[in-house]
Amino acid sequence: MGSNPILTTNKNYTMGRLRHFEKIKWKPFQMRIENICVTNYYIDDKSRKCSMQSHLKKPNFSFFEIVKWEANPYFGMEESYRDAGYEDSFGGDFLQKDGHSIQKFFFIKNESCYMIAHWEDIDHDEKIPDLKFVGSRPFELDDDERETFMLLAKIGQEHIQKVLNNFNEEEYD
Repeated sequence: MGSNPILTTNKNYTMGRLRHFEKIKWKPFQMRIENICVTNYYIDDKSRKCSMQSHLKKPNFSFFEIVKWEANPYFGMEESYRDAGYEDSFGGDFLQKDGHSIQKFFFIKNESCYMIAHWEDIDHDEKIPDLKFVGSRPFELDDDERETFMLLAKIGQEHIQKVLNNFNEEEYD
């Protein structure tokens, strides 16, 4: 009796997931229109492009999100916080007082952002990741921002799918 091809499994295959997803060479990607941005990186305090959500242990630059930028209320306020009794903490990266801490990085950037949505299941074998909202944030955008959000969501989806569709799993078997 020969082996049954239906029952034969590939040790590198997980049902529903792209094999060798970690081999995809993702590159930094960002597009910003007004105060809405689709991106897979941020610029650190040394002006380096760093992969978003790198603590999630995903391949570099494979986490995409849509963010909204706004004026940073902490910009230029470090001395005011020190005058109010905040002190260096966490190795000097933060100011802290009474259990409240602020990363010093916020004092040097004139803008800050928060996530509106991100893509999930980017490694799914259908190669069509899901865009997931963060709560009701997309519904809190004004009409112009919502239109920009939809345009950038489409651009981000198309970019991700292009990278996924150009990836050939079999090259790594």
